[in-house]
Amino acid sequence: MSELLQVFDEHGDKAGVEERDEVHKKGLWHQTFHCWLVELISGEPHLYFQLRAKDKKDFPATFDITAAGHIEAHEGVVEAGIREMEEELGFKVARQELSFQGCYRQQVITERMIDREFCHVYFYENTIKPVFQLTEEVDDVIRISCKEFAKVLNGKTIVVDSLIDGSSRSVSNNNLCPSGEGYFSFILDKLKLYYKGTCFDSYQG
Repeated sequence: MSELLQVFDEHGDKAGVEERDEVHKKGLWHQTFHCWLVELISGEPHLYFQLRAKDKKDFPATFDITAAGHIEAHEGVVEAGIREMEEELGFKVARQELSFQGCYRQQVITERMIDREFCHVYFYENTIKPVFQLTEEVDDVIRISCKEFAKVLNGKTIVVDSLIDGSSRSVSNNNLCPSGEGYFSFILDKLKLYYKGTCFDSYQG
C-alpha cells in the first residue's frame, strides 16, 4: 500500500491527503524531514552524506542528505525524522538533540516526477563517533568539510574516505542527489551560523 501524505497549497495551507505516487505525479506540495549530521573538527564544520543504494527507485548511487524522508499524513515532523534516522542509519536520536534550522521550499522536476517539498531541516551534532548500521536503502556514509563541499558545488571533484569500509569515494556535482536551486547554499549558510565563531566564519566560498 502506498504511503499517504498530507498535501498543501503553495502557501502551506492543508489541501487534503494523497498517495505518495500521486503526489509526485501531480506535483503537489508535501512535507519532508531533512537531518544533517554535522561535526566540528579542528574548528571546521563537516557534513555527513549518505550514499543512496544503487537499486533505489529514485536517484540511485548518489550522495544525499544524511537522513531524510517523507512525513506521512498521521505523523509529526520530528517523529518522522527520528524514524527515518533509525531506518536508514541504524541509530536513535532524542527529540532534544535535533536543532531546527528552518523550512525550505524545494522543487525538483525530472522526467519521472515533479517533487515539491516543504523541507523541515534539522542539524544533529555529532559529539561521539556514531555506529552506523546501514539498511538496504544506504550503501555508504561519508563526511566532507564545508570548504571541500564548496569546491564540489563549484564544479570540482574531491576524494574522501568511506566511514564504513575506508575505501576512497569520488564526489562531484554529477553524483550528488538533485536538490532545488539554492538548497545547498541554504545549508551552508545555516551551518555557518550554527558554528559562528569558528574558522568557517572567514570562508567566502
